[in-house]
Amino acid sequence: MQPSTADQIAEVADMLRREYRVEGETLAAMLPACRRRLPRALRREADFLAEHEGMARHPKLSRQLDHAGMLRACDALQGHLRGIGRRRRRGDLALAIAGSLAFALLAVLVLLVIVLRWRGFI
Repeated sequence: MQPSTADQIAEVADMLRREYRVEGETLAAMLPACRRRLPRALRREADFLAEHEGMARHPKLSRQLDHAGMLRACDALQGHLRGIGRRRRRGDLALAIAGSLAFALLAVLVLLVIVLRWRGFI
């Protein structure tokens, strides 16, 4: 038997909890904490799922939903979250730190050249 849409949304919420270490009871409660970490297209998919999460758990209201679209959104989010690993996150963090240090060093060097030029040493 194929898992229901509500089960798929709960699995996405569990993956968000595990990968991004966010807290919350529902997907809608978790999204503000991990919103900037998701790509733009996946943000739309996550918003779509969060908007219809309550209806998906209700037996009669769930009949009104676009189950194919919701399962497609769940698959897209799960595929993205499976590809994220601890090693990749650490590597991205190291690159971000190195980039900000390089920019700061470049800014200090430019300011040093400007001050030296202003004072007449260059």
